[in-house]
Amino acid sequence: MARPDFLRHIINPRLAEYSRTRKKIASTLDEIRRLIAMAEDKYEFSVFGGDPNNLGKYIQSDDFDLVVSALKSINALDIIEDILKEVLDKYSDLPDVVNAAKKRLSEIKSGILSVSELRKISEQVSRILPEAKIDIINENSVKIEYNGLKAILTTTKEGAELKIKIDKTIKYSEKYSALAFLERLYGLLKTT
Repeated sequence: MARPDFLRHIINPRLAEYSRTRKKIASTLDEIRRLIAMAEDKYEFSVFGGDPNNLGKYIQSDDFDLVVSALKSINALDIIEDILKEVLDKYSDLPDVVNAAKKRLSEIKSGILSVSELRKISEQVSRILPEAKIDIINENSVKIEYNGLKAILTTTKEGAELKIKIDKTIKYSEKYSALAFLERLYGLLKTT
């Protein structure tokens, strides 16, 4: 039997299953799927033209730390534990992958993350918004400034807290366009 592909045969089905059963975190799971797809290109761990042994390098990487941090922020570490257990089963003949997955499982269960979560979040924001000014305030908080937006993200035991201030003037030729924008903005704030 052919080896299953990490992204297509493990990640996509698992995250789709969790998206159906945990609808409130479905958008975060979609983002995690996107991060893993980008990592597949970077680490070349696909069974389709890549080297599955590279999955071990990815699991030990800062990029995987970001996935773990994202799941931790939504109190869903059980999802990554489930995925890593499946990796142990499906990649049992690849010692580097097995060792990396076992090490990660141990770190997750003991509550240890090997790098600063805020540093990882800061790096991700820098990739998405390269023009943003990002400052780590302390071990728990990062400040982000971009195009009139000021945000402070603070990690807490329960997850994270985000404080946002917007100071931006937008001119509209029609008052209805301005009202439509406000309605969308308030709708976004109401859903969080």
